[in-house]
Amino acid sequence: MHRKLFNQIKDWLSKIIVQQEDVVGVDIMPGYIRIAELDQQKNNWTLTRVGYRYVEGQIETDDLEENPDNYADKLQQVLRTNKITTTNAAISIPVSSAIIRVISVPMMTEEELQEAVRTDSLWENVVQLPDALDEYSIFHQVITRHSKENMMDILFVASKLNDIELYMRIVRQAGLNPVVVDVRCFSLRNALDLKKNISSKQPLALLEFGPFENYLLILYQDSPFIAEIYISEQDKEKYLLLSSSSATEVESSKIFERYSLQVSQVISTYQAKYKVEIKKIFVTSTLPSISNAVDQLQHNLSGIAVDVFNPISDIRVPENIAKKITAEPNISMFAPVLGLATRKL
Repeated sequence: MHRKLFNQIKDWLSKIIVQQEDVVGVDIMPGYIRIAELDQQKNNWTLTRVGYRYVEGQIETDDLEENPDNYADKLQQVLRTNKITTTNAAISIPVSSAIIRVISVPMMTEEELQEAVRTDSLWENVVQLPDALDEYSIFHQVITRHSKENMMDILFVASKLNDIELYMRIVRQAGLNPVVVDVRCFSLRNALDLKKNISSKQPLALLEFGPFENYLLILYQDSPFIAEIYISEQDKEKYLLLSSSSATEVESSKIFERYSLQVSQVISTYQAKYKVEIKKIFVTSTLPSISNAVDQLQHNLSGIAVDVFNPISDIRVPENIAKKITAEPNISMFAPVLGLATRKL
């Protein structure tokens, strides 16, 4: 009994110790690694560390799986160069490797929902997964309750444990302790905490596009809605993958017409269902330059303001770090890693 009590106290103290420690945000995607540390004093954030390394060569979706040692070495290099002493890391896995659904189920109380989730009966009845349920890590959140219809909408996100382990293994190999694992879209959600004068009372959309991640995240009253945007491999090769970019102006215009149509359809469906109006989309991408893409999106999405997501506009950035960030033409590429760096435990 005493040993059991001791272990409980030990576990409790360990959690407190972790809560008092900082975390380093680590953003790993095919072709690059970014790290960042933030300091928070009340509602004010300061960027204290930022660094990145690119991986040379033709980068494919499965590059991390094929070359994990290379990414671990690059991560070690960037940690060493930027004198990172924090060992706890917040990491994210791609939206493209997760299964995301918005499911409608009969109305339940919070207690009934938790019991259905605990016994797995809810997911087994309403979601068809390609593999066994125990091979996934599952996140869920109630989006809204429709009292008149006696129904409720739930956001369901399932990530393969093997995919999570791949990222954790790379981080551990670099000497870090992964204590937070987010799906990438939620790291962008956290990056919004760095922006001032944003109200959760008004719906807001975040669009990430690029060679690997393409999805629309809508936030309203702290409830997320996520929809993947499809782009063909042919379109990626023509425009998004810079190493093989060969799209003419007409071709790229057609690509973004198709892309914008999907975004517009998602927004229209969301607005009709939840009786709200989306007036702004923040855009982020891992591509080096996105000004043309933003112009194309703005042209095709009439009635909605399309802005590049600048995650450092409302935080303090020392001059030496500002030079490092502004060396990159696309400021939005730092949004995911800064969102991860906000994840104080």
